[in-house]
Amino acid sequence: IATVQKILNGEDPTDDEWKSMAKFVATHGGDIFLRGYIYALGGIFRGRVETRINGNRIVIDPSDSSLKMYNNDDKLCLNLSFSEMDNGRIFAGLNIVEYEGDTPFYTASVSGRLISFSNLIDGYSGFIGPDRLTFSNGREDILNMSVLTNSEGKKYIDISSSSWNKNEETSAGSMYVDQNGFVKVKQ
Repeated sequence: IATVQKILNGEDPTDDEWKSMAKFVATHGGDIFLRGYIYALGGIFRGRVETRINGNRIVIDPSDSSLKMYNNDDKLCLNLSFSEMDNGRIFAGLNIVEYEGDTPFYTASVSGRLISFSNLIDGYSGFIGPDRLTFSNGREDILNMSVLTNSEGKKYIDISSSSWNKNEETSAGSMYVDQNGFVKVKQ
C-alpha cells in the first residue's frame, strides 16, 4: 500500500519498494499497477507513457503530441513534436541538444524543409534546405549557396561569402581569391 501511495503521489519507488509490492494491484479509483511484463496483440494508450532506468528516460506525452528523451540530469536531449504555423501548415520536427555538463553545446533541428545545426558556445551554425546551404559565424553568413531564378525563369546557383580565403599558399583542392579578385582552386 505504501508503494502504491508513493506512485500515486508522483514519487519514484526504489527497486526494493517495487519488489515488496504485489505483482498486481488495482485500486478503487481505477489505477492498476503491474510488476512484470505486458504481452498484448494490440491496445491504445491515451495517457502519458514514461520509461525510466537509471535516470535516462523517454516520455510520450499526448498533451503536446510529443516524444521526448531526457538525460540523467533531467535535461531535454531530444524532442519530436508537431508544430503549426500561422498559415495553417502543420509539420513534425525533431530537435536534438547535446550537453557538455549543464551547458547546451550543440543543437540540431530537422523539419521537412530545413536542417539546421549550431555550436551554441562558439556561435557557428549551418542551414541546409532544398534551395540553399548556409554557414554562419553568428554575426554574418560565411558561405551562402542559393538556388535563384533569373529574368528568363532559369535556375542558377549563387555562391557568396563575406570572407573569401585570400591565401594562395593554401592546400590542394582549396578555393581562394587571387589579387585580381578571381576565385581559383589550388591544384
